[in-house]
Amino acid sequence: MRPCVSYFPYVATKHPEMNVLIVRENEEDLYAGIEYQQTPNVCCSLKIISRMGSEKIIRYAFEYAKKHGRKKVTAFVKDNIMKFSDGLFHTVFHEMAQEYPDILHESWIVDIGAAKLADTPEVFDVIVMPNLYGDILSDVAAQIAGSVGLAGSANIGDKGAMFEAIHGSAPRRAG
Repeated sequence: MRPCVSYFPYVATKHPEMNVLIVRENEEDLYAGIEYQQTPNVCCSLKIISRMGSEKIIRYAFEYAKKHGRKKVTAFVKDNIMKFSDGLFHTVFHEMAQEYPDILHESWIVDIGAAKLADTPEVFDVIVMPNLYGDILSDVAAQIAGSVGLAGSANIGDKGAMFEAIHGSAPRRAG
């Protein structure tokens, strides 16, 4: 979970009204770490998307929206190309959205959604997506809000949570 909020007027931004929450799955997708070298010149990574993992993160996004008065949840997917993996995530998103009739829902192909996020982030509220897209776009969204250096991240589990700055520890700057 990565809130991307403008701190205007204290931090310069072209989008002073930005207040977007990016929710990303954190155990599946290409980050499952299943990869191999088929030949010296060919490497493969396996993209894992499960119904259970999708339901868990999508439910979290809708429940967060409900609890915090957010009006809309958007899914970013690439199911026009990855019809099975992202197709499953997209299907689960629309199925689960029916359980939350008071919350608007929409979905975007990730590249078009990313362009819209960069241009008019104010039209988004909560965005849920698979891990890789969320990792990349949460950094982009943080910079759009004002600075990656000010962004935080939370990994929320069933029994615990971990909070961190998304920029890392910057040990070369210590001292």
